[in-house]
Amino acid sequence: MDMVIQICVLICGTLGMTVFFGIHISRMILFDIETLNLTLKKIEIGFYSVLGINVIKQMNWKEYFFALFLTDIIVLLFVILVLTFQNFLPLLDGKAGLYLDLAFNNEMGFIAGTDLQHYIGSATFKLFSNN
Repeated sequence: MDMVIQICVLICGTLGMTVFFGIHISRMILFDIETLNLTLKKIEIGFYSVLGINVIKQMNWKEYFFALFLTDIIVLLFVILVLTFQNFLPLLDGKAGLYLDLAFNNEMGFIAGTDLQHYIGSATFKLFSNN
């Protein structure tokens, strides 16, 4: 009985949310301006100005490549640090950090989109670093 109630709640919730998301997506496609979008646009422009980004100028291929490369390097370093030092992170459950070469291999698989894994996720990672 509980499973039937859960499925009904899931279906009703999904159908209920489709109305709101559908209206929002249709307004975005038709370029309707809403109050929330104006507020968020001001925050976004302020954030870009703090970072020194010109919102009008488009990037050429070299700037785009550099931005993508820099983002990948930052993510690579962050995930390697999380996996290597997971024994110091919250949600302790007795798992040691990965060796640097295994953490690097794991992260390069994430960046490259491959599925080369030399570990069992739930046995190797803590709850914090597994997500």
